[in-house]
Amino acid sequence: MPDGVHCITICDREGDFYELYAEASELETDFVIRVTHDRLSDTDEKIVSKIRHKKAAGTVKVNIPRDSRSGKPACEAEMEVAYCQVNVKKPTTVNNENLPEKLSINLVRITELNPPDGCDAIEWILATSLPINTIYRGNDNCRLLHTTLENRTLPFCSKKRCRCGENTAAYF
Repeated sequence: MPDGVHCITICDREGDFYELYAEASELETDFVIRVTHDRLSDTDEKIVSKIRHKKAAGTVKVNIPRDSRSGKPACEAEMEVAYCQVNVKKPTTVNNENLPEKLSINLVRITELNPPDGCDAIEWILATSLPINTIYRGNDNCRLLHTTLENRTLPFCSKKRCRCGENTAAYF
């Protein structure tokens, strides 16, 4: 990796596995991963339940592109953002003794406030090693959060494709 380049691993739900979190932690690399497993914390709480009960820190407006599969038109969505830190227990199904018994990760929940009639609210729960203020800072959109929401996937974002405004920090 060239000097001055900060690499962030970005994954959809397929990347939500303990071994990846452990490897990233060991290598001291960052990640943002869409959560699919409702893991246990070191306090025996389910992490998805925990983040769903966190009070929102604020809101962001995001342009949601049309969904050609379902015929939904493009729209602007107001989303609330909540976050917390959790210590995730190593799952009992992971037999690798070299992995830590728990890992500290940050969770971010992004939930649509007023979905269109007849539509379910968009909700994303992300696990990340990034400091919370990198994902969400007041009412500013970080390029990573903005791109995640606008594309409904977690792709790499180039400057040409993501125009979030002058106050947006670039973390790539």
